[in-house]
Formats: sequence, C-alpha cells, structure tokens
Amino acid sequence: EGPGYWSYGTTFNVLLIELLEHAFGQNFGLDRAPGFDQTGAFLALATGPSGATFNFADGSSRRHVEPAVHWFATRYRRPDWLAGDGPALRRELDAPGNGRTGNRFLPLLLLWAQEDRSADYTRLPLHWTGDGAVPVALHRSSWTDPKAVFVGLKAGSPSGPHGQMDIGSFVLDADGQRWAVDLGAEDYHLVETHRANRWTVFRQNSLSHNTLVIGDALQVASGKTRIVRFSSDPAFPHSVVDMSPVYAGQAATAHRGIALLPDGRVLVRDHLTGLKPGVAVRWGMVTTARPGETGSDSLELRQHDAKARLRIHQPTGATWVSVDTAEAREKWDSPNPGTVMAAFTVQAPDSGTLDLAVTFSPGSRGHATVAPPRAGPPLDWSSPH
Repeated sequence: EGPGYWSYGTTFNVLLIELLEHAFGQNFGLDRAPGFDQTGAFLALATGPSGATFNFADGSSRRHVEPAVHWFATRYRRPDWLAGDGPALRRELDAPGNGRTGNRFLPLLLLWAQEDRSADYTRLPLHWTGDGAVPVALHRSSWTDPKAVFVGLKAGSPSGPHGQMDIGSFVLDADGQRWAVDLGAEDYHLVETHRANRWTVFRQNSLSHNTLVIGDALQVASGKTRIVRFSSDPAFPHSVVDMSPVYAGQAATAHRGIALLPDGRVLVRDHLTGLKPGVAVRWGMVTTARPGETGSDSLELRQHDAKARLRIHQPTGATWVSVDTAEAREKWDSPNPGTVMAAFTVQAPDSGTLDLAVTFSPGSRGHATVAPPRAGPPLDWSSPH
C-alpha cells in the first residue's frame, strides 16, 4: 500500500511489541514474523534522492519522520536504515507550527531516536525487489551522490489493498529532482463511497499513470502481475514486469523492462504481441517539469535549475505530445496543478507485435548520446527472477 501505509501498520505493531515486552518481558514471537527483521529498510529503499518516496497505490510521496524506523535501526543495529530520515526531520521541524501537528507519531522519537548519524549508507543495496503480494522493484545508481538516478517500478494488481491501475508505472529521480511522478491518492470520499466506481476516477485508473494505454481501454482490475526478471548486475541492473494479465483481451502478451544504462540513461522497454492491427497504443509519463517543444522524437524537460531529455528509439517516426493532467477530467476528479504528461501514440502493425523503447537522460550526464541502447525484448534480458 506504499511507504505511508508501512508507517501506519508497522508503527502500531512496534508499539504492541514494546508494550508486551515491558509488561511481560516478551513479545510472544511477534518480532519473528517473516520479514520483520528486514522491514526497517523499506522506507530508506523506497525514498529517492529527491526526498520523495515511491508512492505506489494511493500513498503520498512525502517522506515523514518515522520513529518506528529508529526503533528498528536500534534493535537490529542498522543505522543505515535511517537514510532519508534526517532531511525529513528538518522539513517537519521547519514547517509552519514546527511540524508538530502533522505527524502523530513524532513524540515517539523521544523514546526511540537513534543518535548514531555516522551510518554507512552503502550497506544498503542499490537494487532491490520484493516478492510480496504487491511486488515492486527499486534501482538507484548511488547512495552517496545527491544527483543519483533512482527508479521504482510497480507490479501486482489493481485489486490489491488501496490499489490503483498502476501496473508497469514508474517514478524516476535524477539530479535531485522527481521527473516521473505518481499523482497519488484521490479523496477517499470520492472513491470509497457506497456503489462508487473507483475506476472512473482519473488518479485511480491507468490513464493517469506512467504506463501503457491500449485502445483507450483501462487495465483489467482483476489482473495479477509479477516481476519476472530482476538483476543487480552493475553492468545492466534491471527489472521486468509481465503486464499481460492486466491487458487481457487487449494484447496476448505485454512486458515492460526498466534498466539503468552504463552511460547514465534510464531505458524503458516494452514488447507487446497479439495486438489488434491498427489499435492505438499510448506511452505516457506524468511530470512536474516544463516540457520543451514537442513534435519530434526528442523532448527536453526543465525543472528548477535542472534539465533532462526523453528520446523515443522505437518505433521510428513516433513524436512527443503534451497531454493535460492539471485540469480535473470529471466533476469527481481533483485537479493536479503543475503536472503534464509527456506522451506518444503509435498504431499496432499488421503483425500485432509492437516494440517501444524510450530513454531518459539526466542533464548532468549530458545529452550527447542518441544511439539506441543495445537491448532486445525485456524477456531476453536475463535469467528469470
């Protein structure tokens, strides 16, 4: 359900363990649940160099101070799990009212604060994937470079807890900025009311996410997807999600791979088969950056004092357009000020097989590289995960 819900569920779990240990001298095995001794790393892993989290499902991208992470860091002697916590604390303390009204768990920091700030954050993995009911993959180029590249890729099912139609969607950080964004949660009063159709809400459905749209149809809500390839090889770290179940009836197979390339670019590679000839397939990425001139296969993005470039390598002839995401689509939708979708649409050939390849180039790495990456269909990238 995203990093925010990690806080909600895990903090109360930790509070119960503390209560039991103080009252009875034991916690009756609650700390031996599978994965419990590793979950303290999740917020660090899911927070990008921009300071924003990978807010999949309907979570918020805002990173808060989490006293529970301090508890885990102390209990398991892993101060590196506090990566990203210091800046979050400064933001909360500098906020109006000193931030003391927005975080109900903040007082617990007086009990659990981990004072060791000399952690070696390189102990954390650069590349990580989870095999739970909501699989995600996370890749970053560095833990010490503030301009590092960070990508989060989402699998699972729209029908999961607090789910959205975000299968194959991704967020992307580089040069200290969040370039590919998730619009986040919609007002619960709009999407959780009796007999409400949550999939008509823009932020909930696949039209608003950084994924594919085939023939203007939505993803199949009941589809369940997996990450089928994962590699932490420094030469070509990548993940591949089999999106076929959420495009059932629209394509025979659909696979998306995301990789960090040695030259600093990020590759997003899609391979689809069994498409209806002539059907429109849209590739989209929502951003808070200002797009430059559209109409070609290259699009410059600017944000604050940083810039980046998107380039279409496959298919040839595709050109970028800007799609409005700022204005509310329907009366029940919220506006998304300051956002726009960089997108292109192509038609499936008579063969029904379509390959898409897009690279993202951070401005700090230069834009000189225009050659297409030497990467075939995602299923050919490595051995199965």
